[in-house]
Amino acid sequence: MARVTALQLINRVLLYRRQPEISAYQATNPEHVATLNALNMAKEDILAPRRYEFDLRHDGQLATKASLSSGSLSPTLVMATGSTSGVLTFSPGTTASDYLAGDYVARLVPTGDSDYSDTAFRITTTLPSFNVATLNFPFASPKPFASTVCDIVYPEYLLPDTVREVVRASYEQDELSLEQIDATARFDELFPSYTYETGSPRSFNVGGYDTETHFTTTDPDPKLRAIVWPVPDDEYIISYSYYYRHPDFADGDSELVGVPPEVVNDIVFQATAIMGMAWDNNFSAAHFSDMAQQGASVKSNLYSGSSSRRHTVRSWGEGGFMDASREGFPGKLIGDV
Repeated sequence: MARVTALQLINRVLLYRRQPEISAYQATNPEHVATLNALNMAKEDILAPRRYEFDLRHDGQLATKASLSSGSLSPTLVMATGSTSGVLTFSPGTTASDYLAGDYVARLVPTGDSDYSDTAFRITTTLPSFNVATLNFPFASPKPFASTVCDIVYPEYLLPDTVREVVRASYEQDELSLEQIDATARFDELFPSYTYETGSPRSFNVGGYDTETHFTTTDPDPKLRAIVWPVPDDEYIISYSYYYRHPDFADGDSELVGVPPEVVNDIVFQATAIMGMAWDNNFSAAHFSDMAQQGASVKSNLYSGSSSRRHTVRSWGEGGFMDASREGFPGKLIGDV
């Protein structure tokens, strides 16, 4: 697989535009910046719509957070009627920031309240200080919560920017049910009550974008949302396979890694078309885009594998042990002498 720098790609675009090569990328040069932006656009145009096997990764891991109950850190909430913020207090010696901001959506359940003991309120932002934190909610409190014992649960997580699409998930040796959920569905529409069930993961649900619970001093970008069910009651490691999203080029030293040279050519053609039309006012350069898209479509079939040319070795978990062994190795059983 190819490893190519943004500077090398810029020079290839300049070559097709009949411009001299450059020795270094200059962020103050408008043409350099425009070419880098064109390469970022071309990268998405060629790679994002297609399922290339070279973009399939099996190194995804998500660490869940254990629910915080009244029996552990004893969190209590004080919140006035009509307020959108409350004060959360943990047991002495607890650092509140360890539990209230991260790549997840934290939800608070006022278990000590008679009306809302089964409602998981979303925590949007927090400003923690030792064992006390000010929490902000996306709603005005319908009634006062005074020293109300509560739980904090973590069923929702935000995946890294490099994750484009999750295609498989497992916990330990067991494959999890993977559901692609409607991007418009809210958490409480999917799972109206967090107390329905807690425990080790059985379902991994991906869909939509959301922002994580964060400190009030930060403003995070939305990320791909994953919901773990049942609500984790402990720290679990979920492994998942996914299609990789290549990061944008930031400067001349940025690299495009793991993309075959044939597909890199299509990215260069697409970027040349963008620069030809947007920078050179040469609208005949659109044929470069046609060449790139046609070539990428053919190569996506080539690099997505062919079931007619290979035998698929299936998971050991599919069917019985004897069946699984014979599916992967026809006529043979592992362990036979």
